[in-house]
Amino acid sequence: MHSESNLSAISQDRLRCESKPGSGRPKTARTEENIAAVHDMICSQEDKPGTSRSSRDIAKELNIDARSVRRIAKMDLHLSAFKRVPVQVISNDTRLKRLSRSKRLLRRLTEARTKQTFFYR
Repeated sequence: MHSESNLSAISQDRLRCESKPGSGRPKTARTEENIAAVHDMICSQEDKPGTSRSSRDIAKELNIDARSVRRIAKMDLHLSAFKRVPVQVISNDTRLKRLSRSKRLLRRLTEARTKQTFFYR
């Protein structure tokens, strides 16, 4: 028969999750050489429009997985991808209209009248 102190010591040992340094599967894709190569390939595209390469293209050239390239860019290089989204273009006439309306609104909103002003939808 086991005593209670032995059982509690055994259960506490099972809850510990400490691993020895160097144990586990070694990194194969996120090595210092690959990180430097991905950094060079990504940063060489800056200030050169039309020269961007996808993570898939970089992965083919470096012979590593595309997901590993994205992990290197995000986790090691602290980069995030963005996509340009088309937005509404404001014409010069629209800008002048907005400016005149905002100035008119500011003139109407004096300090004494701001307590009386309500905005509705």
